[in-house]
Amino acid sequence: MNKLDRYQLLTKAINNIVWDWDFTKRRAYWVGNGLQTILGYDTFEMNVDSGYWDEQLHPDDKDRVLSRLGRILEQAVEDHWEDEYRFKKKDGNYCNIYDRGFIIYENRVPVRLIGSMEDVTERVALQKKLENGISLNQKQLAEAVVSAQEKERTEIGKELHDNVNQLLSASRLYIEAAKSDTVNGNALLVQASEYIMSAIEEIRTLSKALNTPLINELGLCESVDNLADDLMAVNSIHIAVHKTDFDEKGLHENFKLTIFRIIQEQITNILKHAKASEAAIHLSRNEQTIILNISDNGIGFDTSKKRKGIGLSNINSRAALYNGKLMLSSEPGKGVVLSVAFPVANALAYEAVS
Repeated sequence: MNKLDRYQLLTKAINNIVWDWDFTKRRAYWVGNGLQTILGYDTFEMNVDSGYWDEQLHPDDKDRVLSRLGRILEQAVEDHWEDEYRFKKKDGNYCNIYDRGFIIYENRVPVRLIGSMEDVTERVALQKKLENGISLNQKQLAEAVVSAQEKERTEIGKELHDNVNQLLSASRLYIEAAKSDTVNGNALLVQASEYIMSAIEEIRTLSKALNTPLINELGLCESVDNLADDLMAVNSIHIAVHKTDFDEKGLHENFKLTIFRIIQEQITNILKHAKASEAAIHLSRNEQTIILNISDNGIGFDTSKKRKGIGLSNINSRAALYNGKLMLSSEPGKGVVLSVAFPVANALAYEAVS
């Protein structure tokens, strides 16, 4: 087998178009199966003038590609060139080409450029599909955040209307009655004062739930302990917090806040719906995974039936920000166990990663 035979065999093996561009003659020799499989020609080799390649470049890519190649050849510093562009096939359609070649100089003057063209149409299509998928996920996450914010505002309005507003309205009635009742005036004012103090306590509780905890000062573990203590002080439930296998060192502050918000959201769900007397929060961590479990001994529910509300959707959206995987197990009468597993790598602070 001579050199030409081996050369042709090589071009068949790689399924590309190999080309040799002679600047002194303004001609190029193209060879390879790619002429047929990529561009749709009926030949294995062909000779073309330099203008042919220019004419087949996509109009939106032409100026960019030619100017970059011209700059490299003019500077006479680099020994290779590569680019990606759309190229017209025989049928008039365009394919995506990754092109690269090596430059031969004589006395710092480029005389030859030898390289190969590779069809990357499928790769470009997959990349666009991936980018579109990422954009869709980002949109879904943004919509989930907005939904969570709207839900939070609705809950605030409901709490203010149902509790604080009624307490203040009752206080006003007692105060107005005390003005005209000289006999029971003091007793009515005492009752009004009690209602006002209850309203103040309601506002304080609501404010504490809304405020961002001082994660960076207290740490996640202490913030969760405080949350459990505050909730047990005003609700008939015992909340156990287990974190002996958990180390928050090196975790990003925003990740720790996400964990806290998930706990806060699920405990709120338990208080509203579960009729539970006990709940437990478990935090654990190994080299690969951070696991959060929240369980209760409440009434449970059938997970196969669709439930109203967006509480779990909010939790799932928060978990997705750090590539967390949510699992929910429950049966009627057997409580609920919510588990979220996060890859440690997604939760680390930048300095911990570096």
